[in-house]
Amino acid sequence: MSYVKFNGEDIPSFLKVTDISFPAIGDISIQESNAPGRIGSIDGGITRGGKTISLTCKIIKKDNTIHEYADALKRWAKGDNWKVSKLEFGEQDGYYLNARVSNSIDIDDLYATGETTIEFYAADPLKYSNRIYESTRRYPDVLYMETFQYYGIEDTPLMIELTLNRDSNRIHIFDGANGKSIRLIGYFFAGDKITVDSNKKVVKVNGDVNMKYFDMDNEWLYGSYGTNNISLHVDYLKDHEFKVYYREVN
Repeated sequence: MSYVKFNGEDIPSFLKVTDISFPAIGDISIQESNAPGRIGSIDGGITRGGKTISLTCKIIKKDNTIHEYADALKRWAKGDNWKVSKLEFGEQDGYYLNARVSNSIDIDDLYATGETTIEFYAADPLKYSNRIYESTRRYPDVLYMETFQYYGIEDTPLMIELTLNRDSNRIHIFDGANGKSIRLIGYFFAGDKITVDSNKKVVKVNGDVNMKYFDMDNEWLYGSYGTNNISLHVDYLKDHEFKVYYREVN
């Protein structure tokens, strides 16, 4: 294995990862219900849970005491002060999981026998690309569309940015693939920068969160595998700047 990083830090140099194991999908629970007089159960879909990633490690040198090794390992394992942090592997360069250490890590076994297990738990089992893709255009027409190809296995939340060239009181962002849309209700001025973030579930105007513009009938927008078409309807659209951002999610 070329490298293991947690919270941007390489695994301590005195450790060598000899094996890694993890489920391809993560925990799946089938939701069933029963009805009187019915044979069998009603399939209510699934609930997807997290995944555990196990690293088998051994000490490759014993120049320090067991206590020094324990302290160094603890500093690395705490990540971002024991919060969920990025977990990266060399074999999947450019992608990361959001995880935390989930076992006590028996340093005595590691020091005495040369082998122990470090377990990480990712409550969110999805793998994210470090790269943020961006599509940017200026359009001369009243109706225009941004088309992009998405190759991730899982749907990805979109972040859309619109910088207005003229005042407008009608902004409608429409997903041509599934019919979902977002309407922003209110009056906007030339120069306003409007951000619709489907990941954080917020609308910002000039950097400030302001949900008063968000219609309650709206649906947050996600990119799906294949061709995606995101269109924009707004008054006097000429020369407004329209950007779509997303990560690949697997």
